[in-house]
Amino acid sequence: KGIFVSTMYDKNMEQIVINIKDEGGGITKDNIKKINASFYTTKRDSGGIGLGLSISENIIKEHNGNITFKSEVGIGTDVLIKLPVSNNKLL
Repeated sequence: KGIFVSTMYDKNMEQIVINIKDEGGGITKDNIKKINASFYTTKRDSGGIGLGLSISENIIKEHNGNITFKSEVGIGTDVLIKLPVSNNKLL
């Protein structure tokens, strides 16, 4: 199973696009709805506390960006992060 990361600069939208895909087990529809909620985790037994994606989303939003998730159980997950480059916080 692999993890694939790609980046690009979208001149028309003046943004950096980061795409992260994996070939893992995927995320159920119920879990994907809650994925960015603080303290939501499906891995509490292995040490997860459910703050990683919540904190990441907040940082991305502070930079006027966004993060989206698409996932299919048994196939994997696709994460798309878009960050504007015209925002002084990124320069």
